[in-house]
Amino acid sequence: MITLDFNSLNIEFDDIPYFEKRFKAAHPKVDHHYVHGDQLHIFFDGSETQSDIDSAQAWVEAYDNLSDYKERRNIEIDQRTRELIISGTVYDGVTFSLSDNAQRNWIAIHSAVNLYEANNSYPVSVVGEIDGEHTMYQLNDASQVYAFTGHCLGIVSYWYQSGAQLKINIEAAATRAAVDAVVDNR
Repeated sequence: MITLDFNSLNIEFDDIPYFEKRFKAAHPKVDHHYVHGDQLHIFFDGSETQSDIDSAQAWVEAYDNLSDYKERRNIEIDQRTRELIISGTVYDGVTFSLSDNAQRNWIAIHSAVNLYEANNSYPVSVVGEIDGEHTMYQLNDASQVYAFTGHCLGIVSYWYQSGAQLKINIEAAATRAAVDAVVDNR
């Protein structure tokens, strides 16, 4: 048997059922455990080794509480959002970057439409890729500039907004199981 100070662990009261399920799955030699007062008692089935005991104790002490778990999931969503943005977007069969620098370029092109019109500066060329090869894509008038920049910046906005909604759902979750039910399938 090992006994741990329950108050020093990262386990919130509402998280106890989920903790128990995960703990038992991770440590099949645990016969039973219970919380008594401020102590967590863990009983083994008799076939445990010192390594089993050490592993169980380390697992319990490293367990994330619900708040930490939510924070970790939010970080994962932010990372996925960045991955999606970095992967770029396809417009008219051409792949375009959505990097921070590219976004600044698309905003600048969008903002300069009146100058292009006044100076008869069309076509505006932007760099994209087809089959891994750089290509110049031509925007021939204001409507094409607006359609192109609206698409690129709209995709970025979509990824951020969809990530934000997932994070709102995670923050609203009252249990670890409810957090797990929020799936980032973007």
